[in-house]
Amino acid sequence: MSRRLLRSHHLTSQGLLLTLGLALGTALIGACGESDGGSPSGTPDASTQVDAGDDPDSGADAEPSDSGLPDADIPPDLPLELEFTTPPVDNLPDGARFARDVAYGAHSQQVMDVFLPASDAPTGALIYFHGGGFVNGSRVDAYSGSGNAVRRTLESGAAWIGVDYRLLSPAGVEDEGVIKSLRDCARALQFVRRHAEELNIDAPRVGVYGSSAGAGASLWLAYHPDMARPGGADRVGQESTRPIRAVALSTQATYDLMRWAPDIFQGSFPYVTNDLLLTQPALRRQIVQFYGLDGALIDDAAALKAKLESAEVTAYAAGLDMLDLMSSDDPATYVDNPASNAAPTEPGFDLLHHPQHARALHDAAGSSGADVQVHAPAIDLGTGRDPISFLLEAM
Repeated sequence: MSRRLLRSHHLTSQGLLLTLGLALGTALIGACGESDGGSPSGTPDASTQVDAGDDPDSGADAEPSDSGLPDADIPPDLPLELEFTTPPVDNLPDGARFARDVAYGAHSQQVMDVFLPASDAPTGALIYFHGGGFVNGSRVDAYSGSGNAVRRTLESGAAWIGVDYRLLSPAGVEDEGVIKSLRDCARALQFVRRHAEELNIDAPRVGVYGSSAGAGASLWLAYHPDMARPGGADRVGQESTRPIRAVALSTQATYDLMRWAPDIFQGSFPYVTNDLLLTQPALRRQIVQFYGLDGALIDDAAALKAKLESAEVTAYAAGLDMLDLMSSDDPATYVDNPASNAAPTEPGFDLLHHPQHARALHDAAGSSGADVQVHAPAIDLGTGRDPISFLLEAM
């Protein structure tokens, strides 16, 4: 390499480290905004955490189609308890009903809000998963502004359900990782189907959507093999975890974090490497939290990299690698990443919601034959769709 190129590479790397340091220390700490539970604000998620797979420390299953819950850990088959009250969204259609804090699990965060339209026949349903980096956020984010997504869904004759899930504990304390949040999302979908008759919902016609973390959760459900256990002891677990359609707004392409540098960013930004990313203490902390790893790894980049390359963590991550899980029999999905195509050395670089995530999903769909519509205007990819309309078309 010439001296000029060496100097250019050195300056580029310095700029990248500065930009990442600023991003990880400030911008990426802000919660991802939600607008009516539909389009994201474009601001980054609550952390740089990106979603992972099965917990390596809890006997995670080798088969991705298995939910990985030993019989001793099977959640109780909770009854559906609906107490209708005044809805938090105005101007809903006549006869619409609202129930708050409906429990689908024993944990205080395993709750959902249910909006039901007036209908003599079973209806479809949309399930919303909030953003927030799996460390904050709430289903009530969808009520900000005017709650248009809720209102439009009910006006179309479908139910709308907002789901909370267990959030991650601090790094070094969290020992399950993001799989607990994602399994909660799957459980919520199964719970709705388990009680479809009581909710007057047609069980197959349930779509999912969300922004950022909620987008990743939606894609994971869409691309993951069905985790239903038809003959199992868990009645809720007998239901399908596959939605009829999914929408991902400002999503990540994969929750195998070691694929981000080589498969998401290096095609456009060759200087982005895993070694470079792992020089960032804030990112190391969030990776440790995200995967439920030992807190001592936060201060040892080499040891953390070795752990991430270990068989147990690669198996964990493989269970939630949406790029690899994607197949031709997956439900139709729509992906919209409107962020700037800024380089890592430029202002506006958004690690979590970059359009290169959408590009990677687009390329994977071309290889797998999956029906994935992608919109990333900053890289002239695809055509924009109304996300709620896309979901309601299948209702």
